[in-house]
Parts: sequence; structure tokens; C-alpha cells
Amino acid sequence: GANESFWLLLAAMAAATTFLDYANHRWLYHARRPGNVPLFSAWLRSVRRGHAEHHGDVLAHNRRGCIAGLGESNLIALGLPSLLQFLAAIGVVSSLLGLLAGGAAGALALVVLAGYLLGYEWVHTISHFPSSHPWLRVPGLRYMRNHHLDHHAGRQGARRSFGILTPIWDLALRTGRERGAVS
Repeated sequence: GANESFWLLLAAMAAATTFLDYANHRWLYHARRPGNVPLFSAWLRSVRRGHAEHHGDVLAHNRRGCIAGLGESNLIALGLPSLLQFLAAIGVVSSLLGLLAGGAAGALALVVLAGYLLGYEWVHTISHFPSSHPWLRVPGLRYMRNHHLDHHAGRQGARRSFGILTPIWDLALRTGRERGAVS
């Protein structure tokens, strides 16, 4: 019935969203040889440059990859242009899904995708807080922090631990420190 369809759609969106996040981080931000798609080349160079600066800024700021708190979150979080691009993409995807599958599916997509984006930013920022920070007492956040900081651990780190909100795809595709990284 409708209830089962709702939960199936929610599970599919969660799996797709976490995989797209992983794929984006692994194969776009850290691609050894990014493809040359004319329409997206300048955008992709800009995104990759921004991500490389994030890696450099965090390590230059503090060898452990930590910030003191939200006052330094400009080193971590998406900038306003990227945030607006993601929100626009979320609006387009949600609207299309709403037109194709009904208003409830579009509304669900909007909530799930916007929630994922906010969760991503929150967990990513907290991942760069010092280990003594009170937020890291929240169950699971210390594990995700260590998983993410492994990604920032020198040159080898940038080739593993791509998941921000979940290590599921790192575990499945053997790119997490836990199961032996592959490049």
C-alpha cells in the first residue's frame, strides 16, 4: 500500500543520496584525471580547487585538522555559492519528482535532500572540532570524526574514507581505513 511505498521511496532516496555524496567526493573531488566535459569543465575545476583548498587550509590551520569552533567554520563548511547551488539542485530534483510521482514524493525529496545537506554540513564541521568538544559526546559523531579525519591524513588519506555522514559506501567499496583502502 501507500505506507510501504513511502518507506521504500525513503530508503531508496537515503541509499541514492549517500551514494551520490560518496561518488561525488571520490570521483569528482579526488579524481586523478577529471574528465573534460566542456559545459562543466570550469565548474568542475572550481569545485576541485575549492576542495583542495579545504584540505590544505585545514591542515595548514592545524596539523590535526581541527578548528576551535564555529567561528572558524569558514575553513570547513560549504561557501554560500556552493550552498545555493545545492539548494537550487534540491529544488529542481524535488519539483521534477513531484511532477512525475506526485506532490508527496516531491515534498519527501525536498525534506530528505535538504535534511541531508544540513546534516552533511553539521557532521562535516563537527568532524573538524577538537576531540574534547562536547558535541562529540553525541553517539556516533566521534566515530564519524575519526573516519573523516582519516580522509585528511596526508596524501594517502585523500584516497580513502570519502563518506561524511556514513561510512557504508567506504565499507562496501573497500575505501575505508577499516577494510584496506583502494585508490
